[in-house]
Amino acid sequence: MRMMKHRTKAAVWIVLILVLIFCLQPAAVRIVQAEETEVTAASLNPDFDTVIQKVHTYIKGEDTNPGYGSVWKVIGMTRSNLGVSSSYTDTFYKNVYTYLEQNDWNITRTTYSNYSKLILALTAAGKDAQNIGGHNLFAYLSDFSNVKKQGFMGPLWALMAFRCHPDYSIPVDASVSEQTTEEGLITYLISNQVANGGWALQGDTADPDVTGMTIQALSTYYGERDDVTEAIDCAVSALATLQTDSGGYGTQDRDSIVETAESSAQVITALSSIGIDSAKDSRFINSNGNWPMMGLFRFYQSQGGFSHVMGGELNAMATEQGMYAMAAYKRMKEGKTALYDMSDITLSTGEAIAVEEAETTATTTTVTKETSGVSANLAVSVSQIVLDYASVTIKKGKTKTLTAVVSPTSATNKKLKWSSSKTKVATVTQKGKVKGVKTGTTVITVKAKDGSGVSASCVVKVVAASGSSTTQSSSTTQAKTVSGTSTKSLGSSSNTKSLGTASTQSTETTEETGGWSFAGQDYVPEDTNNSDGWDTSFATTDENNTQASGWADKTITIKIPLGRIFYTGLGGILVLVIEGIIWLVIKKRKGKKIKL
Repeated sequence: MRMMKHRTKAAVWIVLILVLIFCLQPAAVRIVQAEETEVTAASLNPDFDTVIQKVHTYIKGEDTNPGYGSVWKVIGMTRSNLGVSSSYTDTFYKNVYTYLEQNDWNITRTTYSNYSKLILALTAAGKDAQNIGGHNLFAYLSDFSNVKKQGFMGPLWALMAFRCHPDYSIPVDASVSEQTTEEGLITYLISNQVANGGWALQGDTADPDVTGMTIQALSTYYGERDDVTEAIDCAVSALATLQTDSGGYGTQDRDSIVETAESSAQVITALSSIGIDSAKDSRFINSNGNWPMMGLFRFYQSQGGFSHVMGGELNAMATEQGMYAMAAYKRMKEGKTALYDMSDITLSTGEAIAVEEAETTATTTTVTKETSGVSANLAVSVSQIVLDYASVTIKKGKTKTLTAVVSPTSATNKKLKWSSSKTKVATVTQKGKVKGVKTGTTVITVKAKDGSGVSASCVVKVVAASGSSTTQSSSTTQAKTVSGTSTKSLGSSSNTKSLGTASTQSTETTEETGGWSFAGQDYVPEDTNNSDGWDTSFATTDENNTQASGWADKTITIKIPLGRIFYTGLGGILVLVIEGIIWLVIKKRKGKKIKL
């Protein structure tokens, strides 16, 4: 009888505990479900189709005489699949060919990414860059020493150009100091990944623009090469942490982030290149539903373009990058190849053109209008100004000359006015020569004097000179940490040769005044202590530091579902309680006295 009584009590305890467990279980399930619920991207207003069509129409109406400065417009227009007339691409080709002939096919002294970007645009227009009037534009990229002259961006764009079409290959030139190879380009990019997973031109914090462009360059290897896949996955995680509350991206300016249309455009293009829909991936949708495309659309201007910064006027560079970012997203959504994967294009040989004939078409300076029998010459207004750099970083007391390209070439008045928003930070001459006055950030603007109102701008960041602040020492640390696998060739060879008609050139330590990089290129100040004039922002200064920083130096973020851990632990405690009760029942059955 006593035994049955003990068994009854034990059964009651077990039932109570089981009821408690079942009561708590729904709460635990609700917590787990809350953790796994996907956020929803907010709707765009105006919608995507409206904006991309409006920008496409604006560019088509504005860029009526495309040429050397129309590279990004050509890429965005042709790759959007919204329709581009053959006359547009034909005019672009004729004007570019004329420009190359006039410059003896040497379009830069140090910024060899100019060739890479031109290759991308010509390919988008259906021309085989390996045979443009008998010239192989890839020949100018065969010498890796030349490619690296401008620093990180040179190899990045070279790889983009080589991988944009399956017909392309890297020419081998036995006379160069360092042969460019596909493996060498990949290794160079991966080895310069910073500690938090992305890429930057300087410092040890990932920059959204540079990270986005690097992902684009490596995207064709994603899922095929483990090292590239791992690097890109890490970079994507870094981009997720850099997103602003608006859903967009910006550049670090001391203690704040300056959001720009271009930063969001590069991230959208990057994610689209590896098949990530930023409107569906919860990593890129914040609690308000804001996502990268919404961040870009904050800069949309009703006339059909984008501003560079909030509250700014329509900006040519922002509009170009916004256009091709939307084209990249559209292609991803439609299941087409990525923006820079032009394997879907059938290439044709670029025919040679008599320069005189092309010049007659491209350089008409006036339009004659008959009015009551009297001929009158009408002025041709400036339609676009393109600066060679989107942003530059210069040292206090140093200078950097910006180059502006005016379109169309037939503009009657090409005079420009330069200004600085903060002359206490940096000044600018009427020839575009910028001088750093004190640390800080300013915006250099160049505006047409013909009354058209057309302008372009460049963000200038002035940093302290070597040895006068922690900024410089931080840069030195970055060089040692990030580029441990860089070879000595980064700082070697001052006299190099390139194929084709390029002449032998020696590098310089003075400021760069020639060769522009279209748009979107960031400038890194040259190291005046480097006698070879190389960009050493990624070169190791410690010969004994031959080991790559690798993933050992990278920050690894581990997400721990605290709700699940709590209820798992509670369940374990309850099991122990049940076992204790059973033990007590057994002991009492044996008539033993238990001391608690």
